[in-house]
Amino acid sequence: MIDEPQSQIMLKPGNNHTLKCHAKGEPSPRFQWLKDSVKIDAENYKGKIAIEHSGSSDSKLTFYGFDASLEGLYECQAENPLGTTKSVGTKVTIPYLDDKFGPMDELVHVADLTSPDLNCSPPRGNPRPTISWQKDGRPLQLDGVHFSTNNNGEVLTIEKVNVSQHQGLYTCVASNIAGERISPQIKLVIEKPPMFIKLPPKQLTYNEGMNFTIPCEVTGANSVSWHTDVQQAILDTQQVFENQEDDSMVVLRAKVSYSGTYTCMAKNDVGQAEASSKIIIQPAVDTNILVAPESQTWYSGFTGTLDCRTKDQIITWTTPQTKTTKEELIAGQFSAYGKYYVTSEGTLFVYDVNANDQGTYTCKNGISAVEKSSMRTAKAVVEKQMGNPAPLIQLGSSDQRIVSGGHIVLLCEGSSTEKVTISWSKDGQPFRAAESSRYSLEESGTLIIKNAIMSDAGEYTCTAKSPSGTTNQSSSLEILAKGGIGQSYPVEMLPGPPATAPYTSFVNTSCVHLHWAPPVLNQHLIRYYRIEHYIYGLQSWTTVQSHIKQPESWICGLRPGRTYLFVARAMNDYGYGHASPISHEITLMDLFPELDESMIPMLSERVQDRLDKSDVRVLEPVPVTPTSLRVSWTVLRYPTLVKGFRLHFASSTHYPLSSTSDFVIIANPSERTPCADRSTTLDHLQRVGAAL
Repeated sequence: MIDEPQSQIMLKPGNNHTLKCHAKGEPSPRFQWLKDSVKIDAENYKGKIAIEHSGSSDSKLTFYGFDASLEGLYECQAENPLGTTKSVGTKVTIPYLDDKFGPMDELVHVADLTSPDLNCSPPRGNPRPTISWQKDGRPLQLDGVHFSTNNNGEVLTIEKVNVSQHQGLYTCVASNIAGERISPQIKLVIEKPPMFIKLPPKQLTYNEGMNFTIPCEVTGANSVSWHTDVQQAILDTQQVFENQEDDSMVVLRAKVSYSGTYTCMAKNDVGQAEASSKIIIQPAVDTNILVAPESQTWYSGFTGTLDCRTKDQIITWTTPQTKTTKEELIAGQFSAYGKYYVTSEGTLFVYDVNANDQGTYTCKNGISAVEKSSMRTAKAVVEKQMGNPAPLIQLGSSDQRIVSGGHIVLLCEGSSTEKVTISWSKDGQPFRAAESSRYSLEESGTLIIKNAIMSDAGEYTCTAKSPSGTTNQSSSLEILAKGGIGQSYPVEMLPGPPATAPYTSFVNTSCVHLHWAPPVLNQHLIRYYRIEHYIYGLQSWTTVQSHIKQPESWICGLRPGRTYLFVARAMNDYGYGHASPISHEITLMDLFPELDESMIPMLSERVQDRLDKSDVRVLEPVPVTPTSLRVSWTVLRYPTLVKGFRLHFASSTHYPLSSTSDFVIIANPSERTPCADRSTTLDHLQRVGAAL
């Protein structure tokens, strides 16, 4: 055998392949081709194989087909009377690629900033298929930095994933000369481990019998649960329970035995986070006053309120001495001429405040109490008109967990029509940024800490102060040896302000229904909202409700007759953003006792005066059809005296309203209880608009 065919060939579609054999002998040899050691009869292959002998020393076998039946080991055999010889076998294969991929993940949850592997189980094929990857149907560029592969492309590694760049649908593509197969999709979902926006305070102290709430403001959690080292047998589940609305722990009528550590644990598919509060319940103090009145500012023409709760629930209020009177009132009493009213719970209302109402008010437990433990005082200052509100912290910090050596930004931007000064404290002590070159205080009020060390951890409080008041906002900073982020999230990652100021669709003596528009950009990334309010006369903005899931909320537990301002904030995975524009002044309805016949003469001299001050507010009209509107309004003061309404309206082309405007008269219901919130539908209006 002088010339033998190659040891291996692969048949390819559309191509003819030939095996050649050259042998010499004397006498001349006769050639025979074998497949898997069996002599080949070309006629059995129906034109797929042709055998041709050339002269006395050459033979060739040509493949004209492309069929699995042609696979095998082919040999050229030469023989004459003196002997037989065979060539080295030629392995003939057919390219193929199976249809089915092996088992693969359909859904992969990974944590933000990790480097996950996506695995491909390609189908069998000959030759072995090469693997490429696609994301969202487009070829993925492997740069070796952000995306890289190993194990012949079957493992795709993505470095430090983030939602905006890497979340999506991935497929692997297996290909060889037999074709191409695309795998089922792998959905990569990138999540952050749960993160506390506001950590529960590390320690809280309350008196026995008090009600309180332990907050747990967390984002990115699929489940939130509470655990405590207090024995379950001690806890009354009617008094200690989780609030499913905002994930807080509620404790009612606290007992000393409830003292212990309460831990909030948040979990999702990629991790968990927990934080604890140590709760100390002190035995009841030696006082008969449970809630003491708070000194404050009132405004002429509005209503003043003072709260007081006593141990024996027998409350007496003493008003300031004036030139003509000094009154004492007990719970449930409505004074002569309707100036004062004390609710059954003990709240004092002072109606139509004027300069004579300024002074010291005293709340006593009982009628004739003289001991200091049974009485408390509060001073009311009366001003002619409402001034500027306290400064609003337009943008503040959320709680942060930063790795040691990291870069920290504690935001604090105050907003007011007056000059605002910003100061900081840490763990209740003044913080002096000038003491270290690692600290710097920007003009906006933001505090910068470079190269964080363990002792930087603590609770930081930003104080915004103006002539009209002071507002505080606190955030917790935790420094970790490992596992935290390297620097504070950029401001650009926080949500923008809600697009509108909060506005009301309902007002009564203790509740408002607020609405606002979401931020203009990235509304789908908003997790929650928070509402803060300012009460004129109390000089500080405070958070009243958080964990609000929709851009609307009922805010209750407010003070009757008092005037409020509201702002809303949006929260995403990185914290709370800028405050919305400030709402208009919203005055709650006064709380009056049920009027009976004996009280009517007492108020007769002042009815018209109070009706003049009833303060009717038209709420946002709602279009019903192209020619009709649903109009609603509320009576913020003295609704019990209102017998009906006259609603004026005119085409906007005739605005302002004149004596020729149309009007409708709406009678109040005949029931004795006031109906302060009313509505009606105006029909057959012009399409050009209307003024109310």
